[in-house]
Amino acid sequence: QTRRKRFRHPDVGTITFRVVELAVVAAPELRIMAYTPADDQTWRKLPLTRRRTAGEAAG
Repeated sequence: QTRRKRFRHPDVGTITFRVVELAVVAAPELRIMAYTPADDQTWRKLPLTRRRTAGEAAG
């Protein structure tokens, strides 16, 4: 079963990612989590999620 994670972004709304957990063989207590867009809508929204600077903050 594929895990999914949803986030609510203040500018673009809900974005959904597939979650893949990778084990670190040399350090079994560690995991690397990789998040990839789960759908076309999330792919299209990603460029719009770049961090705003203080001068660009929504008023």
